[in-house]
Amino acid sequence: MAISRLKQDKIEKLKNFAIKNGAEKVLTKYICAKDILIPNWPHFKCLFGCDGYGASLCCPPFIPTPNEWRKFISEYNDALIIGFNADANNFLRSLKKVNKILIKLEREAFMLDLPKAFVLFAGSCMLCKKCVIHEKDFPKNIDPRIARRFCKHLRKARPSMEGIGIDVFATLAKVGIKLHVLDISNFDKFRQFGLLLLD
Repeated sequence: MAISRLKQDKIEKLKNFAIKNGAEKVLTKYICAKDILIPNWPHFKCLFGCDGYGASLCCPPFIPTPNEWRKFISEYNDALIIGFNADANNFLRSLKKVNKILIKLEREAFMLDLPKAFVLFAGSCMLCKKCVIHEKDFPKNIDPRIARRFCKHLRKARPSMEGIGIDVFATLAKVGIKLHVLDISNFDKFRQFGLLLLD
């Protein structure tokens, strides 16, 4: 499906907004929403191997299942991948800054008459120093879906691409962005990516 000239202009404005606020031009690209890949394996890698599992109201099991996310994304036609060069020495501060920019970008899209705009964070939500689920008086046996109502930033908190089950490596490869597994030898390639869904 071809993008209208008006929508192309809006997407270009959003790209420029992201770049003006710190995103890298070469890492900020349009992607067709149908090219966003949500296979089954990322969910299991999250469940078995991610220390963020169950640590935040924006991570599983407190968010919809990968299958629900597949249906959700199928309602969109367009998206923007937004990439940032990150400070590997100050990972958490960098992540918090990037996610605040992504929320501003979602708001900017809404103001451009794209009311379905929805952003996915670059990594875990860092809006709170410690998620409310770790507080002593948080109900222990609460249904994960109901738990979301206790979030202190309901209007701003978003899950990450990895958290909803996106294969970030393969999805970014579709637009020519090659990710590298990081180790001590290539920390200069440390990047953080968000995703803005548009329609």
